[in-house]
Amino acid sequence: MKLLKLILISLLIGSTTYTNAQESHQDTQTYEQRINNATRLYQKGNYTEAALEYEKAFKQKEGNFQDYYNTACLWSLAGNITKSLKYLNISVDKGLNMVEHLKNDTDLSKLHGTAEWKMILKRVQQNLKEYQKYYSDDGELKREVIAKDKLANWVNDFGLQRLIEEAESNSAVAQRRLARYYTFVDKNDKKKVKWLKEAADSFDYTALNNLAFAYNQGTGVETDKKEAAIYYTKGACVAPYGKTNCFWAMRDFFGLEVASNLKMETMISLVNNNMTALILDDYTLGNLLYNLASYYEDGSASDYPKDVSKAKDYYRKSAKYGNGYAKKKLAELE
Repeated sequence: MKLLKLILISLLIGSTTYTNAQESHQDTQTYEQRINNATRLYQKGNYTEAALEYEKAFKQKEGNFQDYYNTACLWSLAGNITKSLKYLNISVDKGLNMVEHLKNDTDLSKLHGTAEWKMILKRVQQNLKEYQKYYSDDGELKREVIAKDKLANWVNDFGLQRLIEEAESNSAVAQRRLARYYTFVDKNDKKKVKWLKEAADSFDYTALNNLAFAYNQGTGVETDKKEAAIYYTKGACVAPYGKTNCFWAMRDFFGLEVASNLKMETMISLVNNNMTALILDDYTLGNLLYNLASYYEDGSASDYPKDVSKAKDYYRKSAKYGNGYAKKKLAELE
């Protein structure tokens, strides 16, 4: 079983390994490569260079609201308020709805005193209001939307082409929603699986769970238990608080003890992989760190002893990425 665990670990983190071979050919960089370049430059504190990489990417194709938001943050950190406001407004135009995140994001603190700031907050609040008509807190379409056959109407209102463009711009949320569209409305298993895989590459929990289920049951793809186990394990590592489907599926594959140790080993491998932060968004990374912290707090994996000190450390890191449950845990432990 140890060999199986090692094989699975290598497969699980394999998708987080990138080559830098193309970096010497700047003129042939793809949109996604430029975004990755920008992330590395940001981590080194080269904010202006990182923002310019985003601008080069936007010349190739339009980005999603997250990419424009990141660009606004970079220009703010670089001290260019005019450009920061420009890209933040574009982000709002494209659907930015993270009101509390926007208020508390220190990267944009230089904008708080500008004349435009209050109007931007008002527009983002309106975006959130519209978003909440269709979506629950975890980003999934509300059951009543699907139950009352409103999914097709939603796609028509939002614009199918716009959804496809956002999915093609590497938005995991758009990719997952497009997969749902091809599941329930324009039923197409091939397209459903294609977009689930795209979203799963970004460790989107719902996509990982749905893709694992598809491989396990052979719905839309050939039955492949190994692929199912891999996607269930990835999903268990980044599962939001209270979401246990993927882990219980792992338990069915491996048994409770092996499943717990495999999940723990995979979480540690992901956290220690330098490329993980480039792939996971803040929400998903916060979930990963929270889950790792909870395993250290409870001693849930037999190969890894309980360690409250490490638990606190990972709860702190999770809280920095906005995980509210981690903040509550820290209040209890400290």
